[in-house]
Amino acid sequence: LSEANLTISDLLDRANRELEQFKNYELAKVKEQFAARIEELERKNRMLMDEVTLADEVAPHIPVLNPLVADRSKLCASCRKAFVFEGTHGDEDNGG
Repeated sequence: LSEANLTISDLLDRANRELEQFKNYELAKVKEQFAARIEELERKNRMLMDEVTLADEVAPHIPVLNPLVADRSKLCASCRKAFVFEGTHGDEDNGG
């Protein structure tokens, strides 16, 4: 019976040591990773907030700008997007 009590006592001591080691090392590592991730997210959030602030300052001036108008002769008939390049590939006037 005394040998069983010693075995139980040793197991409890070992379990307590392992628990303390887990608390001290593994949880500290997880907390460190969490803190680094939070810092990164806060940095990104600050950057986005700065961009939103800038956009809020610029937004009232946007309606007074002249709208960009594309020449209708340079629009695609099906998708209505403007052609970026004029002429055809291999056109002699463009050095092709």
